Amino acid sequence: MPFDFQQMNRLTSQRHLLPNGDIVGLVVPVENTKEYYLGIAAQHRELLIERVNSNELTPDEAEAEAKDMRSGPLASLILGCDELNADMTFWTLEMTAAWIKAKRPEAVHRHYRPSFLDKWVWEKLATYHDGSRIYLPWEKPMPANVRPCYALRRLKKTRIDESYVDFDGETKVFKKMAEFMPKLKAHLESGEIFSVGQPIGPDYQSSQIEPGLWVIAHFGISDADGLFLSLNDKTIYRDIRFKSTHVLKMYPDARVRTRPTAHLPWRKGIELDEKKAKIVNTLMECYPDGLPDWRPKKVRDFELRSVLPAPLLAQWYPDGVIEVDDNALEKPHNAFQKAMDRIFSSALLSN
Repeated sequence: MPFDFQQMNRLTSQRHLLPNGDIVGLVVPVENTKEYYLGIAAQHRELLIERVNSNELTPDEAEAEAKDMRSGPLASLILGCDELNADMTFWTLEMTAAWIKAKRPEAVHRHYRPSFLDKWVWEKLATYHDGSRIYLPWEKPMPANVRPCYALRRLKKTRIDESYVDFDGETKVFKKMAEFMPKLKAHLESGEIFSVGQPIGPDYQSSQIEPGLWVIAHFGISDADGLFLSLNDKTIYRDIRFKSTHVLKMYPDARVRTRPTAHLPWRKGIELDEKKAKIVNTLMECYPDGLPDWRPKKVRDFELRSVLPAPLLAQWYPDGVIEVDDNALEKPHNAFQKAMDRIFSSALLSN
């Protein structure tokens, strides 16, 4: 077979720096150059992460090398969390507790799903090393040159009675509920802080929780229901959240800024079918000044699902909405978004 000079012209030589410092030349098809570089970058990232895991590098050293080799950053860049976003109209118990304890916007964002979703951080582990061996935290004395061990971790949803990894990689805990819940509950009972939740059973249809229920009902925490209210041993509201502006008014801090959000005014006198009208009426009760102009739409939809009661969501989420795996809910999420777009095209003056 004759040599194909035309095919040879389609090859290019690439120089690659190996971890040991050697430089090798590789011949790579031109059309695969991008894939080649992406593959090398991915391999380099994995190598750097493993070198941190084995305590050969610190996270800062690994990030610097990743930047030099154009294969970083390794940990996620946490952006837009230095201000309270007015889009976060209803806070979970964890968000509220974080604010009460720290009075810092980033502390609240850590527990807000759109802010922590798919974020990776260098977790500072409880163990230490000196380059030759690992030390457990209770081993005393430790050599003077020990350094913390780290691992790259994906941030997870938090729970009020458990420790969690923060944006800075440190393991932290909430204030004990006994320390802040009595005062918070008093604000809820008086109506100074407005709360919403997913109603359970035929006796409760509105997502708005009457202040008097906080006087007679019992609250609790569970993985399935989040913060819930029960009456006569039956859950009546689950996934309870608090109006953020009310929380900020009761627990103020003048140093903290809130990033403003535009509101889209409701259109008056529109005619909708019964189900769409119920959705719009529920949202108008929660947002009388207009619907916040949430961006992007996945944030808007997350907020809407937080305040719409389960019966109004059943068309898209017959088994209820558990905000854990967005990939598993991709189809219903897309269908819900399109349905909301159609409703708001009629219900809002500007969309």
